[in-house]
Amino acid sequence: MHECGARGERRGRLRWVVALSASLLVSTLDPTVARADDEACVSASEKEVALRKAGKLKDALAVLAVCADRSCPDEVKNECGRRIREVNAVIPTIVLGATDGSGSDLSPVTIKVDGAPDAVLLGGLAIPLDPGTHVIRFESPGRVPLDRTVVAREGERDRHVTVVMSLPETLSGVRRSDGSLGTQKTLALVSGGIGAVALLVGAFSGLVALAYSSTDTSATCSVTPSLCNSGSTASTVAITGLVVGAVGLAGGLTLWFTAPKPGRPQPVTPTAKLRLAPMAGPDGHGLLLVGTFD
Repeated sequence: MHECGARGERRGRLRWVVALSASLLVSTLDPTVARADDEACVSASEKEVALRKAGKLKDALAVLAVCADRSCPDEVKNECGRRIREVNAVIPTIVLGATDGSGSDLSPVTIKVDGAPDAVLLGGLAIPLDPGTHVIRFESPGRVPLDRTVVAREGERDRHVTVVMSLPETLSGVRRSDGSLGTQKTLALVSGGIGAVALLVGAFSGLVALAYSSTDTSATCSVTPSLCNSGSTASTVAITGLVVGAVGLAGGLTLWFTAPKPGRPQPVTPTAKLRLAPMAGPDGHGLLLVGTFD
């Protein structure tokens, strides 16, 4: 009887050794079967509470993934799984898009949230954000980069935000300098040119008027009255030309030196045209500076 009992005890020990060896073999082949450190699981669970109070829901989800691992104790694992569902229900999500001026979708478009070093390619998927204010930078080839500020609210899901990205030539109604003189400097040259021509006309007319005035006026007018009229007309044209010339040159210089510097955006302004037109009336003749705006 004693011998039978001893043999049974030996068989029991043998079965325990075989079972332990099998367990060790399985743990070696599949490390996930080995239980994680219980203290690390509990620590992750406690850390999630502080992160959630601080509004860092994305970091809280990452921590909960650790304590919800199947290798953690059942009580901790189940609790972390429940918290994951709670956070997923309230974390804000946003769906971003970008269009051109005609309303067509742009692609590819990348974004950077709050100055993150890595850009994310937009693909129409909802993006989770922590509650609060965020600055999102949109970038697309051939388009001007655009920053958009959004406020993510807890519990707000799949909010759609679409921006319009402009071409480099136009930025919210502002025309970029393309290397040309620009509208204001062009007007300065036109005004200065008209002023110079008017001064030349005035100077020449003044010389003609002086020539007529050097003759015997009474004798000349009694013989050839037309010469007196010509002298009067030349005098009027001279005065008008000098005045118009001075105004044109002054206006041209003012427009030139007050024009925006090259490389800076220039506001879109209407096109102006200036020209000299002859003027005739009962009191004499002259020149008239006429301006039109398109």
